[in-house]
Amino acid sequence: MLENHFFWRANVLAILSLLAISSVPMLWGQDLTEDPPIADIPIVETQIPTSDNEDLVAKYLERKRNIADNKNRITQLLLKSQPAEAMSQQQVLQEIERLRNEIIAWDKEQGDLALRAFCQNPDGNPEVNREGMRRLTSLMGSDTQGGQFNPRQALELVDVAYAAGSRDSKLITIGCIAAYASCDFDACERYLKALEETGAPLNESFVNNLAKAKESCESENQRREQDVNLPIVQIETTRGIIEVELYEDQAPHAVNQFITLVESGFYQNQPLFFVKSGQVALTGCPQGDGHGNAGYYIPDERKVENARKHVIGSLSLVHNEATGLASSQFAFSYQCSPDRDGEFTVFGRVISGLDVLFSIPHFNSLVRATRQPERIISTRVTRKRAQPYQVLEKIEIKQ
Repeated sequence: MLENHFFWRANVLAILSLLAISSVPMLWGQDLTEDPPIADIPIVETQIPTSDNEDLVAKYLERKRNIADNKNRITQLLLKSQPAEAMSQQQVLQEIERLRNEIIAWDKEQGDLALRAFCQNPDGNPEVNREGMRRLTSLMGSDTQGGQFNPRQALELVDVAYAAGSRDSKLITIGCIAAYASCDFDACERYLKALEETGAPLNESFVNNLAKAKESCESENQRREQDVNLPIVQIETTRGIIEVELYEDQAPHAVNQFITLVESGFYQNQPLFFVKSGQVALTGCPQGDGHGNAGYYIPDERKVENARKHVIGSLSLVHNEATGLASSQFAFSYQCSPDRDGEFTVFGRVISGLDVLFSIPHFNSLVRATRQPERIISTRVTRKRAQPYQVLEKIEIKQ
């Protein structure tokens, strides 16, 4: 009897966490890096289905009741010292798992309904619209529980709400950020003007950064037309496959080292030890905490005359703060960040798998987490030039 009691007590804590699916955010603590400016990044095209607004609200409220009923049922099963009549412990756990899966599916459906209802009628049901705004905000990388960063979908939804008559300053602000993140700078300027008309204060650093970001993106697009036969590396992660193209002509030290480490298996099973959704994802640390390296540094290529820019999907080396030099750690950029140009060596860009990158949830290795980080499973070079690749110059790490 005592053993059964401990069995149920243990499962209470393990499963009660899902009774707060959309209400309690996780806190990951201090960031490893400073916040970059706002974002820049296109992703999945999304069709926004139309439906009668009252029908959407009714379906939302129905799913809310369904979720509440399932949560109550789970609580009843967990808090009883013995299973319900004629149910074994295994049957109870199976029933809880079934109820849990329904909650997860209904929660997603409920969020989609709230988004659609809110965007079609911004002055409609207050409860539904609050949830719609929360879900819309989560598309911009603010959801620490793992919502996928999707600025293109966010921009489309803001467009619908704005066309329906909403002039809410928070909504328009999301439109500005989502447009920037989608590289739609014309839309960004339109929403900035609309935000100014509401009387809301404008973020000066964002406004000043906009022109630089637009120039960086245009410059990179022109340079990509001149890139010929660049090396390509496939990075398989626990979220899917990301392919990157490497800027060998502008960052030969970084690219030669990266290919050498890839071919040696150095990056296999390494964690994405710091991820700030919508901004940056860091990996390449064998210690998994941001303090490891390959055992040496390489020459600094941050300020070479023809250095590449930080735009959506850029790969850049992570430089040691004390020495200013870099080793094996690198970062994926989610956004156009001209303020980082000259501060980090850009040595490549994502050419496929941006949706995989954007699906990676928040993580900080320096803060106690309730789950494991996403990882690099394997890496392989799928294209390179004819010459041999090796670390061109190693700089000794002084202890």
